[in-house]
Formats: sequence, C-alpha cells, structure tokens
Amino acid sequence: MYLCFKHRNEFNLFAKDNNINATLSFTLYSSFNSSNINVDYENTIEFLLHKGSDKYDIFLFDSIYTPNLSYYFLDLNKWISEDHLKMYSSGVASKTCVHNGKWVGLPLNINYSLLYSNGDLLKKYGMPIPKTWDELIDIGKFIYIKEKEAGNEDLIGYNGLIPETEGSFQTVQEFIYSFRDKISSPYPEYNSKEALEALITLKKIKEELSSDDIFKSKEDYSISRLISGNAIFLKFWTYRQVNPVYNISLVPGHKEGVSGTFIEGNIIGINKQITDNRKKLAVEALTYMTSRKIQKQITMKSKIISGIDSLYDDEEVCEVIQCDVIKNIQYVTRPSTSSLSYDTYSSQFRKYIFDFMYGDESAQRTLLNIENIIKMTHISLSTEESIVGFIVFIVTIIMSVIMLLSLIFLFIEKYKPFFTFLSVDFWFILVAGTIIGLFSIFTLYGVMDEQKCHFNYLLISIGFSLRLIPILHKLISNFPKKSKLILIITNHRYPFLFLFIVFDISAYTIIYFLKYQIVDVIIPYALNYKKCVMTGPVQFILYLASFLEKIVVILMISILLFLEWNLAETKKDTKTVCYALSLDSIMFLIIMGFGSVNFNEYYEYFIIISVLNMLLSISNYVCLYIIRLFWITKMDENSDLRDIESALNKFNINEEDFLKSDNNNNNNNNVTQTVKSDIKRNSIISSMLSYHFYSGVEKDSHNTLEISSKLLPQQNKDILNNVSIDSSMVPNSNNTSQRNIIHRNSNLNNINQRIIINKNNNNNFATNNNNYNNN
Repeated sequence: MYLCFKHRNEFNLFAKDNNINATLSFTLYSSFNSSNINVDYENTIEFLLHKGSDKYDIFLFDSIYTPNLSYYFLDLNKWISEDHLKMYSSGVASKTCVHNGKWVGLPLNINYSLLYSNGDLLKKYGMPIPKTWDELIDIGKFIYIKEKEAGNEDLIGYNGLIPETEGSFQTVQEFIYSFRDKISSPYPEYNSKEALEALITLKKIKEELSSDDIFKSKEDYSISRLISGNAIFLKFWTYRQVNPVYNISLVPGHKEGVSGTFIEGNIIGINKQITDNRKKLAVEALTYMTSRKIQKQITMKSKIISGIDSLYDDEEVCEVIQCDVIKNIQYVTRPSTSSLSYDTYSSQFRKYIFDFMYGDESAQRTLLNIENIIKMTHISLSTEESIVGFIVFIVTIIMSVIMLLSLIFLFIEKYKPFFTFLSVDFWFILVAGTIIGLFSIFTLYGVMDEQKCHFNYLLISIGFSLRLIPILHKLISNFPKKSKLILIITNHRYPFLFLFIVFDISAYTIIYFLKYQIVDVIIPYALNYKKCVMTGPVQFILYLASFLEKIVVILMISILLFLEWNLAETKKDTKTVCYALSLDSIMFLIIMGFGSVNFNEYYEYFIIISVLNMLLSISNYVCLYIIRLFWITKMDENSDLRDIESALNKFNINEEDFLKSDNNNNNNNNVTQTVKSDIKRNSIISSMLSYHFYSGVEKDSHNTLEISSKLLPQQNKDILNNVSIDSSMVPNSNNTSQRNIIHRNSNLNNINQRIIINKNNNNNFATNNNNYNNN
C-alpha cells in the first residue's frame, strides 16, 4: 500500500502543476470494509466490474488474473503511445500484461523470489554460495551441525516458505521449474521425472535442513530472519530492509546455470465502461505512474523492482539494485486456467502439496492429483491409470460375439418352432439392434468431442428402432381385425421398418449441423471430464421430437400387447415382449436421467452408464431371444401329458358355454364375428376388453385341437395315437347326440396330430392351435 499512496501523491502534484483536472485516490477493499469480499480475490474484482459498473476508473490487480479479467479493461494499444509500450514489451510485462494480443494493463511493480545466503557463515566455513539444490543441502547441513555444536541453537538452515497461504503454491511452482533440463526447456510436465525429482528433493531439504514448523511458517517469520540474520539460507521476495550479512543470488536449480524464480506483480488496468473523457484522464494517470522517470525514482528510493528492463542497464539504478541478478532471473509466472478460477486451482494444488510435505502421500500420487486438477479425464483401453475402460471393452465385445453366435439356433430344426414369432431376417435385425445399442458405450471412450456426441445419439436411436419396430410390426400383423392399413403394414414390413430408420437418420442429420457445446465438468479434488450439452432451442425440440417418437412406439406396443394378451397363437411371445418392454422403458428412463446428472467421480459415471446400457441390451436379448432356448429344455414327459389332458378338459368344458352362446345368437357363425359386433355396440373400453379376452378360437365345421407332434417325446406320440375318449367325456345336448368319435391322424410325419369331435346337432365348436405354445 506504500507504493499506491506514493504514486497517488506524486500524480496529484503532477496534475496540479500541469493543470490536469484530475485527482487520484485509492480505495482499498478488504474484509473490513466490504461484505462482498471473502477469500476469492478474483471474484471480488469481477464483482466490482460486473454489469458494466463505471464507479471506478482504474483497478490495481494481481498479474495472475490478467487472462480472466482482460474483458473488463481497456486495450492500451489504442490509448497509449507505441514508444511507451515498447519500454515494457521486451520484459516480463509482455507475459503478465498481455492477453490475446491485448495490452490489458501495465505493471506498477514487479516482485521476484531470490536466495539470501548468510555470507558471514559461508566465509567462516569457507563455503561458496550454492548454485544447485544438492549444494545447498550439503553446505547447509555442514554449517548447521557445526553451529549447533558451537551452541547456536537459534539458527535455522532453510525457511522453505510452504505455509497454508498462496506462498506455498509459488514455492512449489518455482522449485519444479528449477528442475528443467536446461535454461530453454519449458516448464516440466507434472508426470515427468523432473517434477518427481523436484518434489522428492524439496521434502529432503525439509527433513535434513529444516522442520515442518519452519516450512509452515508464514512470511513474517521469514522477514524476522531476514532482519536478524539468524539463518543460513532463506528464500524470499525482494525486500528493502535486509540484514547486510546476506548475499543475494538467484534461486538454485537442479543443474548449475538453471534456476527458477517465481514472479508476481501489481497491474494497473483501466475500466472500459467509463466515459471517453474519464478514459483520457485515467490514461494520463497510468502513463505518469509507469513512465521511466517515475519508475526509476521508485526503484532507487524504495528498492522496488520495475517492469522496465532497460533500467537495469542504468548505472545509477545498479548502485542500489543488484542488476546482474535481476537481468539473469529465469522467471516463471503463475499458470492461468480457463476451466476454473485461479483461486480454486491454487487451493487444490496446495492441499495436495500439504498432504505430501506434511503427510504420507507419495510424490507420484501427489503429482497425479495436481495434474488432474485441470486435466479432462477420458476413458481409454490403457490400464496405466485405470483398468475400468479395458474391462468394459472386453465385456462388451464378448457379449456382442455371444449374441451373434446365438443366431445359429434359428437354423437348427430342433429350435425352429420356438422362433416362429418373427421371421429369420427380423430376428437378425432385432439382435443387430441390440448390439448397436450396446456399442453406444464406445462413444464414451477417448476425448469427448462433437462427433462422439452425435454418434452416440445415432447409435442409441437406430438401436432402439431395430429392436422394437420388428415387434411392433408383428403385433400389428397379428391384430384380429384386419383393416386396410393393417394389411398394408403386414405386406410391406421392410418399408414399415425403413420409415422409422429414415426418421432417425433425418433427425440425426439435422442435429449434426446444430453444434453441441462440450462443457468441462469440474469436480473439486476428483477427476474432471467433458460432457455434451445442447446449445439451443432448435436442437432441444429435435431431441424432444425424437424422444416422443420412441415413447409413441412404446405406447403402441403396450396397447397392442394388452389387446392381444390372450391370443392363443402368441400368448407366450406376448408375455416375453411385455417383460422386455417393461425393462426397456425402465432402463431407458434411468439412462436418460443419469445422462443429465454431473457425477463427482468420472469412472463412477462411466461404469453406471456402461452397466445400464449392458442391462438394457441383455434384458432385450434374454427376454426376446434367449428365453426361447429354455422352453424346450423345460419340456418333460409328465408336463406334456398334463398339458394334453388339460387341453381336452378345457375343450369339453368350453363346449357347453359355446352351445349356450349359439342358442342365444344363431346368426353369428364364429367368435370373430361376435367380437366385431361387440366393437360396434360397445364403447372403446368395452371393445378393448373384448379384444383383450379374445383367444383367437374360431368355430368351424369341425372342432379341432391341434398339438404339434414334433414338440412331444416319442412315448407321448404313442399315447396320443392310441388315445380314446369315452362317451361320458362329451356333455349331453340331446338324445340324438353322437358322443364318442375320435379320429386321429396316424401319419406321425405330419407336424400336427388332431383330435376331432363331430356332433350332429349343428352346434359346432373348435379349438385351433398352431403350435405347442397355445397350451
């Protein structure tokens, strides 16, 4: 604050002498005078600038916030002379004050961290100023032990400067930077061996030359040691009041000649929302405070570092400042992040460093955690970070292969009667749709981008249609009432299927040209990931239309299942479809729900979505296809005989009911005609109930119960060929009834054995069953 008030006083005198109608004043915002300031410095500045506020003309802010705050400030390229900007363009200001080619501000001052070495102690023991960290450890340990032996109990070896404040972030950043291979090398990656060596060495310095308490101490502790001179080595910022026993040098590095120094500074920016007249006055103030003349005066009087590099070639300045040190500084600036605020990044970074420095966390794990603060995690087949992606991939492939291989049962004679619900080609399409839906999991692999977002939608949509449209077609074809539309659909099954596929592809094509927004989901102290988000109302409407189309298909199938529930020909098939549809609907809604949730653990998100997709595919595959393979395995001799006896008993019981129905309504020749007349007479609900209880039984000139002989064991065929029905089995209707005629088809090569009961009273009834499932 000393610097701010000094600049204020100097400018106000300058303005008065030069007849500039402006007065400079500073307002300090802190927790003592503003309820809007908590701990987030960056958000505080944004709060003061949001909604186009023009209350303040000039803002003084930390250089780390230049990228995120640049929007609010004037581009000085258009307001300040080229010569003035050129003074700063060759130095550190070009890194701290420029964002996307825009000069956001100019530095009021610069600050570096340096090494302060106790010259008296080094001279006493004949030791040089260390140029590497290994030298610092060896020299420091030697002097520290000797001094302890001599009774100097208050001496410390090294301050470390890793407190619970922002200082710890700065210390670790510059320490890792000092471990790069050569001066021109970039900042080491956190997963590099240089970064690993840096953390291990830093902890070694603490354990061999210092302590937890000293390393945790705040800046005031280091300042007290700078003044007292009772330390072998100290790392600290440029400071005016330093004990003359200390020699100032560059912070050491892993190799001689390589160093690392953190840089920070206060930047002056001009609010772009103020009027042009106020902008001109603000530019006058900024130009004055950052002029070479004023910067030189401040540097010489207060030993404050300026952002004008050419000052360190000035002999007068170099009499006060160690210009050789300043000119050779290898500085590193604080990282800026676009995905989260710097304060959030720094807070997480410091937490991981504390766990390592003062806890039991390993250096490898610490660096991985630091890397993951802003890293966007993605699923891969590599097992280095996680085995989850590899396992899910293998399971998906195995499931797909099993589904494909199981199609062979469609061509085995033993199983063919169990797959008559759909044609062979439609079974292939249904299984293909199940596999395609399963493959949507693969769009979660790799870095998320727009192509994967679009492809995920296409796979889910096409897979849904290929699974359910063949079933919808079958149910429509099976409907007892054959209207013209139903006949058209029945006879044109591929055009019917393609109609839905074309809808899916058309919706996909339109959505493809509407961009997704790939958002970063930032999870504090966990793995971040990218996610697809719709960008506008048009895309939302198209998705809604596609979703509603799927709902309509499910509703149509549900209604048809209810109407055809008791159709003897497809009774078992109807139940399996009902099971599959129920699970389909539940899983689909769960997947949609989870898709809109931000998970706190990325691998947890991936596992849940993958498992739900697998369950969706498995439920369809098992309920619609694989369950049929178990039907034949459950058939045994006793159950087959019981089925035949039950069918014959029901046959005799139902005859009396049908006879009564015939006496009351002789004009109706069959049950289908009765259903039709009921539909005309009754309400929609009554009609639906009529269809629901309709079994597909028709009365003909013969009453026939058909049982597939191929579905029976050989001994049951023999029983059927020798079956006889006693006259007591046929109920009395009149005195002329003939009661005990059984005709059997002795040709066992035919698929169906028929039991026919003839009556000569002109009241006929029949039961037709085209396969064993009807019983």
